[in-house]
Amino acid sequence: MKKLWSFELILAIIALLFIALLTLIIACNSKKATTTVMESNQPLNNTYWKLLKVDGFNQDIVSVQKEAFIRFDSAGSKFSGTAGCNRMTGSFVASGNTIKIGPAAVTKMMCPSPLMELEDAFSKAIYKADTYSISGKKMQLKSGESVLAEFEAGAN
Repeated sequence: MKKLWSFELILAIIALLFIALLTLIIACNSKKATTTVMESNQPLNNTYWKLLKVDGFNQDIVSVQKEAFIRFDSAGSKFSGTAGCNRMTGSFVASGNTIKIGPAAVTKMMCPSPLMELEDAFSKAIYKADTYSISGKKMQLKSGESVLAEFEAGAN
């Protein structure tokens, strides 16, 4: 009768199993590779910028009626937007991180409080802005180092 399993074959199988087990243990205990995904900045132009804050008004008040936003269109250097009641459209010039917004045409509907106050704060902020900064999906309009308004890139 022939032996099916020789001593050397059994040792080779045990050695291979040991190596496989050791490899598995090392792989499981090694530090996980981390992938850092850098969030790219939204472009100023052709992005729908939803208003988050302006001169004491936060997102809760900003979202009372219609969503307040501004959108800069690179074709023709025009902007459009609303603070939730009246619509506005006009011209802008941006170069590097500097910006000049206005003049603008604005509808003149009477809006309930606090929307009229929000409209006034929104208009003053965009006309006063001389620089902007974008970090990821957030944009700030600034006058010098003072933040006048904060926006978030949205869908629309």
